[in-house]
Formats: sequence, C-alpha cells, structure tokens
Amino acid sequence: MSKFKSALDRYFGISAKGSKISTEIIAGITTFLTMAYILVVNPGTLTGTLGTDSSHPMWESIYVATIIGAFVGTILMALYAKIPFAQAPGMGLNAFAFALASSLGYGVTMELILISGLIFLALTLFGIREKILVAVPEIVRKAIPVGIGLFIAFIGLQSAEIIVPDEFTVSALADLTAWETAKAPLVCFSGVLLIALLSKLKVKGAILIGIIFATIIGIPAGVTDLSGLQGAQWYPRFDKLFTNDASVSGFWATWTSWSEFGKLFTTFSGALSAILVILSFTMIDMFDTFGTLYGTCKRADMLQEDGSVPRFRQACMSDAIATVVGASVGTSTVTTYIESAAGVSVGGRTGLTALVVSLLFLLALFLTPLFMVIPVAASASALIYVGILMISTIKDINFEDPSLAVPAFLTLFGMPLTYSITDGIGLGIISYVLIKLILYVINIIRYAANKEKNQKPAWEIHPITIIIFVLFVLKFVVPANF
Repeated sequence: MSKFKSALDRYFGISAKGSKISTEIIAGITTFLTMAYILVVNPGTLTGTLGTDSSHPMWESIYVATIIGAFVGTILMALYAKIPFAQAPGMGLNAFAFALASSLGYGVTMELILISGLIFLALTLFGIREKILVAVPEIVRKAIPVGIGLFIAFIGLQSAEIIVPDEFTVSALADLTAWETAKAPLVCFSGVLLIALLSKLKVKGAILIGIIFATIIGIPAGVTDLSGLQGAQWYPRFDKLFTNDASVSGFWATWTSWSEFGKLFTTFSGALSAILVILSFTMIDMFDTFGTLYGTCKRADMLQEDGSVPRFRQACMSDAIATVVGASVGTSTVTTYIESAAGVSVGGRTGLTALVVSLLFLLALFLTPLFMVIPVAASASALIYVGILMISTIKDINFEDPSLAVPAFLTLFGMPLTYSITDGIGLGIISYVLIKLILYVINIIRYAANKEKNQKPAWEIHPITIIIFVLFVLKFVVPANF
C-alpha cells in the first residue's frame, strides 16, 4: 500500500471499519448519481421554473449556490464528521422557501433560513440537539428506518413514473399499455432487477452497475436524453452569483434585504409568523438529519453500542454550517440526503465516501450536462432497491402493544404519505405522548381507587419529549400569516 493510501486509510479509519478504499469510492459515486438531480431541480424549484429552463434571471446564481451549499456540507461530513453521508439543499424545504419568497421576497426568505441555521448551530454547540434527539421515544426511533425505506422507495416509484397521480384514488399504477407512459417504468424495473440479481450474486458495486445499465438501455428506449450534450454550457456563470443585482443574484438579495426583514417585526402577527417560520425550518432540518442518520446507520449496523449515531455532533455541526453558508449565497436549507443510504448500502462506511461525493459536486460545476444524462428512471432504481433493504427492520417493532403500534405506524407511514421525514416523526411523537398521557391518568385513577391491589403507575414520558410534543403541535396547527 502506497504512503498516500496508508494515510487515507488512517485518517478515515477505513480498514478499522471493515471497508476498502475502492468500496468507498464506488459508494461515493453511487450516492452522487442518485442525488445529482438536485443540481437542476433546486434552482428550478426556487425560481418556479420547475425544470432545466435556465432563462430565469436567478437560475444560474442559485445553481452555483446549490453546488456551494452541497459541497460545503458534504466535505464537512467527510473531513470533520468522517461519516459517509452527503448533503445538499433539501427537497420540500426548497418548495417551502419558494412559497415564502413569493410573498416575502427572495432575500428575506434566505435571511429567515440563515437565522434558522444559526440557531441550529447554537443548539449543536451547546449539546442541546443530542438531548432533544435522545428524548425521541424508542418506538419512534425503531420506526424511523422503516419509514425512510418506504419514503425512499416511494420517491423512486414516483420519480420513475411507475406510480402516478390519479384524480379518484390520489395515486395509481402508470398506464403500461402505451409505450410513452411505460418506457420509464420499464427502464427503472430493469435497473431494480439487475441490482437485485447482482446483489444476490454478491457482485461489488451492484447498485452503481444497475444505474449505468438502466441509463444505457434508456438511450434506445427514449428515456436517456443525450441532446443536452450538444452545444451545452460546460461552466456556470460565477458573475451571476456575485453581481450587485438582487434580481439576478441570490447572494446579493440575501445581504441587501435586512431592512425588509426588520419590517416583519414591526407588528405582532408579523413577528410571530417569522418566529414560526424560523422554528419550522430549524425543526425540519434537525429531524430530517436525525432521521436520515439514525435510520441509515441502524440498517447498516453502524450505530454505537449505546444506540447513538456515530459522531452525531460533528454531523450536526456540518449540517448547520452548510445551511448558514448555503443561505448566505442564496439557496434554501441544506440537509442530509436520504439518498446517502444508496452509498451506505454498497459498503460506504467512512468519510471517504462523502469526500468522493463532495469532489463530484465540485466537478459538476463544469460537467453538469454530462451528469444530467443519467435519467431519473435510472437513479430511481437505486432508491427503490435501497428502500426495500431498509424496510427489513420492521421486525424490530412490537405491534402487539397498541400503545406502541400506533406511534410506530404513524411514523413509518407518515413519512412517505406526507413526503416529510420530520412530519412522520412528529405524528409518531404526538400520538405517543397523547396515548401514554391518557393511560397514565387512567392508571392513576385506578390506583387511587384501590391502592392495596394496584401498583402505582410509573411516568414514562421524558420531560424533553413533552417539549418536542408541544413544538410539533405548534408546527402543525399554528399558521404563519404574512
């Protein structure tokens, strides 16, 4: 082994974690290919163009900001947290940011996100986040990896247009009788089947091979679009990010809108709404990151002996710093991506996996048209397969006890059906606290009625769990009115 490889191995603890440099590299490439869509989807969402149309004046600025946020978050995960997770501006969070920007303006929205990132950073520095997340009930924690598995698989099924919207049943199977609507599902299924077969045969890099295979067969099927390579712009317009025009630059808009931000606090309703929005961004980032880290580590047997996520504080610091940096340059909240599970499932165990992802994000500044050749149907095949793997932890959940079954069910089904890891966790915690609280009151009454025969009931709810319960109730039921 060369000196460089030896140094790399020592720094990341690759051999100590039972991995190899080649495995980590493959894992990094796999993770990146499953989440590369965010490069164009995020600027498309934040500008309202919902696609690769770069004609919007802020599109290129947000595109560069997206890569900066993803690179900073992921390289911190690599070099500081040293765990195999990637970060980028979160889906759902960017749609929320766009909705706010429509009424508040882009700069004010980024300032709200920036403040939520600073709060997130403070909570991490003072160790409050660990205390909050330790208070998440055990049954909810057990349901998280199952919920994330269902969520990932559902995203894959929707992305590949296998499951489509339906006006009568909300969702339905795609029409497989017509080639136009069947080609993407068939390409995706071919990738899933190949990944499953190669995994059964213990072929290394099965998921990566499946993605590439689906991309190739997608060419004659008309799913893989190569037209974007012709006359493509292979470098971003950095001048669009740093121009002093707030209608073009998200960076400039963020740092020139503080007077508008201050106006939110001139009325009680405006101040309350601003606080609720900041709280929402903070909670979503906190619980999305926790859910992704815990669920993926649980499935990959990476949790520490006490059941905690390895180097959790460092991961939270990376997340918080990335959100602050991302908002500063003009993109929405940066969070840990559930697509990281794809890399972990092929053997990624150290920060080298994340380092590979971060370098590929940097390379994407100049090679985005090449990366965008990979169709969504191909990357969706990896998400579906990884989702299937994660669902296997459902065996750890006790469905015999109704007081535990209901919170577990709401957590694991809440994630895909609300399209939010945070909302799924929130539904689980709220139901857990209400059930346990009512049972405690009933048992206290029974005990008071017959002290001789009954044992005094024990209080089962952690005090911090009550605080989390209240915060989730506020998040769900109190609207932000601007």
